[in-house]
Amino acid sequence: MPDHILDTTPEALAAAFNEKKEQLGIGEVSTFHTDAFDNMVKNRITSFSGFFTSKDLTPAQSELKAKLGADSSEAKIVRDAIQVALTPTHAPLSDEDATTALTPFKKAQQDYAESITAFKKLLQQSSAKYSSTVLIGTMSSYKNDAITAIKDQQAAEKTFLQNALGSSEVVKALEATVGKDKVKAAQEAILADLDNGHQKQLDFFNEETSKSIKILQKAAQAKADEFALVAHLAKKLSSSNATRKKIEELAIKNKEDFSDNKGKTTISTKANGDFNLRGISLAALGNINTATGQTLVSNADGSYTINFSRHITSPLYYGDLSTRSNATADMILLATALRKGNHKTITMEVNFSDKELAEKRALQAYEACIKAGFPADKITIMVNNKEYGAKVKNEQGIETNNISTELFKNHQSLYQTLKQEEKQVQKTIAAEKEAVQKHIETSVASRDDIQKVRDEVQKIRTTAKDKPDVDPDDAPGFKPS
Repeated sequence: MPDHILDTTPEALAAAFNEKKEQLGIGEVSTFHTDAFDNMVKNRITSFSGFFTSKDLTPAQSELKAKLGADSSEAKIVRDAIQVALTPTHAPLSDEDATTALTPFKKAQQDYAESITAFKKLLQQSSAKYSSTVLIGTMSSYKNDAITAIKDQQAAEKTFLQNALGSSEVVKALEATVGKDKVKAAQEAILADLDNGHQKQLDFFNEETSKSIKILQKAAQAKADEFALVAHLAKKLSSSNATRKKIEELAIKNKEDFSDNKGKTTISTKANGDFNLRGISLAALGNINTATGQTLVSNADGSYTINFSRHITSPLYYGDLSTRSNATADMILLATALRKGNHKTITMEVNFSDKELAEKRALQAYEACIKAGFPADKITIMVNNKEYGAKVKNEQGIETNNISTELFKNHQSLYQTLKQEEKQVQKTIAAEKEAVQKHIETSVASRDDIQKVRDEVQKIRTTAKDKPDVDPDDAPGFKPS
């Protein structure tokens, strides 16, 4: 491609993303789970009724369940001992915790609920301040903290239960209930079922918290498309280009908004486009000024319009069907902006009274859509109000591909070339999506960066306690009992 033409094909944008991927943020997070710990606690085994609940009990397990569930004083002694052993009764972590009668487990439950609620608020207020890697890493750190607390509690429960089942009083009760020769087997069966229940609790918590992490990963994936385009425009457009200047302005504003020394420092960007692009959306850019001097007008519905004036007849701009012209480059940019803005289909409208000229522009428009990454069956070309597409009903009401039979009727060689190019472009896009996903899922944030987010989350928690948005008694999440 000539140096003066801006390349916005998938290959070019993949390179732009790879260069700036550490700056990738996340898109809007509409739903986020904050109650995984609370829900796990609701499903904890807290008494004998939580044992042997599987539909596939062995005969020995069924017999033991029936005997220990019997209405006898000995069976009740065993059941009561189990319930006491499974009640969180660790000593408080500190004097401060003691004043609220919180055990370490309940403290961990409260910390998780309040931290994730505050983290959700941070995502809504200032997610652009942090990279997707750091935000996902922070969520994972809360998950890991909670898992540690859960495992500690489970280990304590098993120890307490072992001690309870081994006490002389409970052993005598078991002898009377299941028989002296089956006491050891009963003890082992109860402990084994506790292990099974504990694993189910961990699996449940892992699954629930993984949903939240997956939500963040998808939000980052959704942001990656437009991020790549913004990064490419920031680097490739000239410093005098209005869109490039707009990107710089937004980058400066974001940095000022999220600076720890807001209002105290002078912030500038480098002339070579080396600035943080996180949080800059296509919507925020508005109209896009192309490298050729044309303007992609941003419409309210997220689409773009470009007006190729009839007076622009220079072959240097339009070129012909065998060259990559400025016009084609601008149309590729338009199509790319739509695709990166999460549009799945595209309609290009070409209106010229000169039918031959209209046909040429229509062919260029179709080529641009293919090169920008739209699948052929998602492209519609309107030429002076006539529709061309992969599935357009003819006069008989039958769906046909009139792109091939009519629009490219006299240009079959070019059509076949574009069919092959479509396959390659789609492979490139698929490979890039895989690379983006790998970056999002495998990148590891530093402990320091994660701690910065956690510190800010803690500030939000503190503020919420000082100035609650709702009555604390009506607030969702953990409530000590």
